Amino acid sequence: MAVWKRYNGKRVKGEGPKGKGTWIVEFRLRGHYIKEAIPEARTKQEAEQAQTKIKRDIFDDKYNRAAGNKDFAEFVDEVFVPWAKASKRSWQDDEERSRPLKAFFKAMRLRDITPMLIEKYKQQRLNTTTLHKRKRSPATVNRELQVLSKVFFHGLRQRIGRNESNAASTQASRGSSARALSD
Repeated sequence: MAVWKRYNGKRVKGEGPKGKGTWIVEFRLRGHYIKEAIPEARTKQEAEQAQTKIKRDIFDDKYNRAAGNKDFAEFVDEVFVPWAKASKRSWQDDEERSRPLKAFFKAMRLRDITPMLIEKYKQQRLNTTTLHKRKRSPATVNRELQVLSKVFFHGLRQRIGRNESNAASTQASRGSSARALSD
């Protein structure tokens, strides 16, 4: 349980300069690592109250990092597939490619899916045979992983939609590089 104050980019002991600096809440709970600035907190007690509220939200399963409270299959059915139907002409391909993903990650939450699990899925999928008794092509597995990547993108986008302060910085970092023709 760490509540501390940051001023000029450095950790300050005690209360630090009066009225200056930002209180930081940092802790690990139930597999979540939380480190947040609480600029509204003026005293250490207010920062500790904010920390207690965050912990309560985690216990109530409402602390939603990247739409992580939904099961993977539920998120795909409720968010990703409707988006694909509305936005893409190849939505049937996405729906078909998401079926083995939903079968593998069915009871997991988005936030519980790790790179090791994705690698396990990839290896397991490569070792299965097709309906025609042939070895599954790596290109097929890569297409399924592209769908998985898009599902995660939409999970992150949902979180950004609720937190407008991150939306601008995400847009600026993505595609803001200027291109110029050279001679």
